[in-house]
Amino acid sequence: STQTSLIYDCTYQLGVSGADSSVLDQTVFTRDGTVTGGSGGFGTVLDFKPNQAGTGGVLILNNVFGTENDGFTLEEPIGMSAGPRKAVINTITKPEIYLKSGEILFSQSMSPVTRGPEKMEEYQLLIGF
Repeated sequence: STQTSLIYDCTYQLGVSGADSSVLDQTVFTRDGTVTGGSGGFGTVLDFKPNQAGTGGVLILNNVFGTENDGFTLEEPIGMSAGPRKAVINTITKPEIYLKSGEILFSQSMSPVTRGPEKMEEYQLLIGF
């Protein structure tokens, strides 16, 4: 299928539930912190949206890396890298665009501009109200 949208979701969204009856709230996953999974995958937390019951939620990540299945697998435990793994992954929604998946269509090498120490440049700003 062809994408026609100009906006692409480049995040991983993991549907998680509490491991061992853990309560999941906003404090379980710290924004900008690193989460790790049981398979060795890791990613940066953008947001965590817990459900009202505190039994699960949606963990939104970017910068996801790992050796298996783009970083994480279903039913693996996950948690903040410095703490216990308090959640289990139930669903994985992958990004619409993958890191390093594009190709360079045009590249031009240019030598840097060299300026002598006596060279002056003049800038003009026109500001209107």
